[in-house]
Amino acid sequence: MPTIAEGTLFTTQQDLAQYVKDFLDEEAGVLGLATVEFGSERLIKEYPAVLVSPEGISRVIHGTHTFNLTLVLNLWVYHAKLTIRHTQRTQEDLELTSAITDKLHESMTLGGRLIFGYVSDENQGFFNRPKGEAVVGTRMVYEGLSQERFK
Repeated sequence: MPTIAEGTLFTTQQDLAQYVKDFLDEEAGVLGLATVEFGSERLIKEYPAVLVSPEGISRVIHGTHTFNLTLVLNLWVYHAKLTIRHTQRTQEDLELTSAITDKLHESMTLGGRLIFGYVSDENQGFFNRPKGEAVVGTRMVYEGLSQERFK
């Protein structure tokens, strides 16, 4: 697992996104990923690839001087260019997204940095990349529950 102060809960999207990106980088070989990128990276040279992108944060009052935070990330999984047979590609896509989900679910607290975190959605489809390149992909949504004291 990437290093962030032990027991410190994530309170920003940026910290969670960087942690997940670093974690997937470390596990890329096991997962069969060629590259892991952050944010709105437009240049993806090799497939399969994952783009980790913060989506948002919501706060609700939990108790005395405390917010419950829901931190949301999009994991854009770029499987391959549209050149592999559809049946083979679909099976490979499902196996890759399942492997990523399983790996993230090995620690539902990301080493104590979340109260609870999980992949809530997996939606397969086609993405249009710059220069009109069509890529088969999956949008995975990761939700992390954390807390923050009022400032």
